[in-house]
Amino acid sequence: MAVLLLAAGTLVTGFAASSDGGAGQVTGTGQQVAPPTDGTTVVATDSNTWLGRDGEGPRASAELFAVAPNGTVTYYNDTHTRYWDVDPVEGEAATVEYVYADHLTPEECGGESVCTRNGVERVNLRTGEVTSVYSRVTPGKHSTRWHDVDRLDEDHLVVADIGRDRVYIVNTTTGLVTWSWDARSEYDVAESGGPYPEDWTHLNDVEVLDDGRIMVSLRNHDQVVFLERETGLQEEWTLGSDGNHSRLYEQHNPDYIPEAQGGPAVIVADSENNRLVEYQREEGRWTESWAWSDRQLQWPRDGDRLPNGHTLVTDSNGNRVVEVNDAGKVTWSMDVAFPYEAERLETGDESTGGPSAQRADLGEQTNVSAGGASEPGSGGSDGGLDVSAMSTAGANATVDARWNAQSMDAVGVNGTSYEPPDGQTFVLVRMNVSNGATDSPTQLSPSAFAVEVAGQRYGRQPLDGVRGFPGAGLFEPGESREVWLVFSVPADAESATLVYDGDVKLRFERDSSITPEATVPDGG
Repeated sequence: MAVLLLAAGTLVTGFAASSDGGAGQVTGTGQQVAPPTDGTTVVATDSNTWLGRDGEGPRASAELFAVAPNGTVTYYNDTHTRYWDVDPVEGEAATVEYVYADHLTPEECGGESVCTRNGVERVNLRTGEVTSVYSRVTPGKHSTRWHDVDRLDEDHLVVADIGRDRVYIVNTTTGLVTWSWDARSEYDVAESGGPYPEDWTHLNDVEVLDDGRIMVSLRNHDQVVFLERETGLQEEWTLGSDGNHSRLYEQHNPDYIPEAQGGPAVIVADSENNRLVEYQREEGRWTESWAWSDRQLQWPRDGDRLPNGHTLVTDSNGNRVVEVNDAGKVTWSMDVAFPYEAERLETGDESTGGPSAQRADLGEQTNVSAGGASEPGSGGSDGGLDVSAMSTAGANATVDARWNAQSMDAVGVNGTSYEPPDGQTFVLVRMNVSNGATDSPTQLSPSAFAVEVAGQRYGRQPLDGVRGFPGAGLFEPGESREVWLVFSVPADAESATLVYDGDVKLRFERDSSITPEATVPDGG
């Protein structure tokens, strides 16, 4: 498992194993993983594991954990394949309900194909006591994993049934479905969304509103819709439209802000647009009222407005959870591998207690540079140049590059020292590149990589007689290997962004376990 660094406020990729050496549940570890902040932060993470098998890299294990206001771990659990939505239980100070998914073998499924157990559990974060609330087995594992369930009342849950493109209400005492809405009743499967039936709506979020309506996220339709249980879809309330990516682009976790808090408004993790965005309801239409991003933000999947006007952001491919103040500055940050959702317990469910951007007078904050607090996942490992990376794709990436970087005055390769031109410094980037394609090779052109400093791009710096990107950048199907590149940038640069200017759908993921060094591979 991943290891916790000793420095306060630096959570690299996960937590140390439990005391018996195995995966499982830990309470009260007292490990310092984040700076102090107001309130307990609970985080649920995704993973790339299948059937719960151990693997390499920070995403090999999904995690549910809680961090106390002083930045120490008070609860940890990694027993499930995936963790998704997490909600505080009303009237309980330290109890949450969460959605999980477990991939099962064909033998466990009673047939010849794999399946998935989707479920909801309740845990007391102080005692570690876990109670099963509701679960169902669904066929397959891709695009059948529930991402969200919301509580309607003591006996009923509202389920975002992603595999069947529907929303339903279930009585958890009797197991009976008491109400359902099927997206096929309103949308043409041949003219909208993603591929049908494999991943048509990717229905990933539901929220019960105070007036009884249900707000639903149809990710592959680029829409947030509103349902009346008696009449169905309220078409005039729909936010976004299929394919209009200037509004929303495959979003996650929309939160409704009611009129009493300055709404109606909806804050959304606009994932493929790499931003958090808020829309205000004015004169029967949705108008953009706020947006935020920084240079590190990559495929965010959650954003909660806090009562003080700050926003808690879950940056999935940026591998962090951050709190952003009303000026757009990052005031608190914690590194987490592939987080899906974060909750600040003392502030109500999601954005319940937070004001709208219009009421808080937040204004436009897109492309604000992160600052104001230590951001362990974004900076160079030597404490000098701050290096980040910009992916060209999110969940649809065909190539993943786990990377780390360091600025240095000279690069040594097999006893030879290379120095940068006058007035320059080197940035050495080492990557573990994995070709996710299963049927064809993929070529990454070394010359398509660059680092951007103050709006100016600097291409790779060739080193005489050595190369860190052998084989012309050709990666066979399923192949993974480490490569490295060197760039020369102005010596007085404070920050740099690694970019790839090519046609490959490439997703960068910071991995501080990779040592930025120049070595010559066999044959190269």
